[in-house]
Amino acid sequence: MAEDSKARNIATEEPLMESLSTITETGETSVPAETTREQADASRLRAALDTMDEKIKLLLARHAHLTERYVAAVEAQREVEERLARMTKDGLDPRVIEQRARELEARNERLSGHAAYLEGRIESLLARVRYVLE
Repeated sequence: MAEDSKARNIATEEPLMESLSTITETGETSVPAETTREQADASRLRAALDTMDEKIKLLLARHAHLTERYVAAVEAQREVEERLARMTKDGLDPRVIEQRARELEARNERLSGHAAYLEGRIESLLARVRYVLE
């Protein structure tokens, strides 16, 4: 097992030694193509991570907004249920009230039609009376 760790250390030190050997006598380094490729890959990775970070922030904001809407909807539903319970307790069943309102609307419609018919008949009779008087 100790030999494996020594082998791993040697394997990791070799690229380090190679990169150190690229230092010229003037102190400048020549960048191997492999390092440039790695930098390009790292740059693309950073850009992808930044994009992912923005998308995650947008998703979190959307989640927070939907959570607020859900909480408001649950509260509104609870309030409606409480009102319904109070009305039912007081003897006012909303379903019965709705049925009665429909019946009254139908009756009102029928009476409005009858009133319109009677107005027409009255106008006709008045026209006859005017004719007779002339």
